[in-house]
Amino acid sequence: MKTFLFSACCLLLICCHPKQSGDSSTVVDSTIAVNDISANFKIDTISYQDTAYHLAVDIAYAYPKDDASGVYKSLVTSTIDSALADFKNEIRKIWKEEGEDEDKSNFDGLSHNMFDAAPATCYSDDNIISTSFSIGISHAGAVHGFNGVHSINFDKRSQKVITFNDYFRIKTTTDSVLILLALDEAFGGLRKELKPNNSWEFYGLNDSNFGILKDSLVFNFSDYQLGQGPSMTNCKVSKHQLISLIQAPYK
Repeated sequence: MKTFLFSACCLLLICCHPKQSGDSSTVVDSTIAVNDISANFKIDTISYQDTAYHLAVDIAYAYPKDDASGVYKSLVTSTIDSALADFKNEIRKIWKEEGEDEDKSNFDGLSHNMFDAAPATCYSDDNIISTSFSIGISHAGAVHGFNGVHSINFDKRSQKVITFNDYFRIKTTTDSVLILLALDEAFGGLRKELKPNNSWEFYGLNDSNFGILKDSLVFNFSDYQLGQGPSMTNCKVSKHQLISLIQAPYK
């Protein structure tokens, strides 16, 4: 039975164990609310069966209807297409080691490889565009797939991707503690149980995968990222809770 641990670039909306903290400003849920997709976004879908890789592909690309330059659309398509290409490379490696699937024409049940990508949240205003894409992969016969998320935050004015350090101003220990406290409202028990040496590294904030909505931020954690097994979670935090850390152009 084949299993696969993909790079932390991916996710699918099939997670489990939804939870909510006592503070309404921080919410953990098993899915990112699809109704956060704005009406001004265009969604292009493609579905097909690739017999060469015994692979079923289902993709929904999303980008603003007014993205006249096409820069953001290009970012979206290249991100998802690169993830698909990486998965095909992994299939080839496994087949080289274990042998190819015997019946590549069978697409019933879990008999085949699967790649799914879809927008989970989409947001845009005069200054930014932010889309979080769920990406899920599964090998033929595997009990569990690997589910993750990738967010693309984009500054319309500079025409550049917004990184964690572009969006947040983290200069002191006190600054970093504010984010850790917000995430601990949702995952503090898990963090204390696992007792990591560095809380910042536990949450992966140096390479944080976060999405931007109108009044909140969504911190995304793929399968296994927090050591919790195959149950991807998303943590929505009120912008007001972290407003002192947000750089002036994005407040």
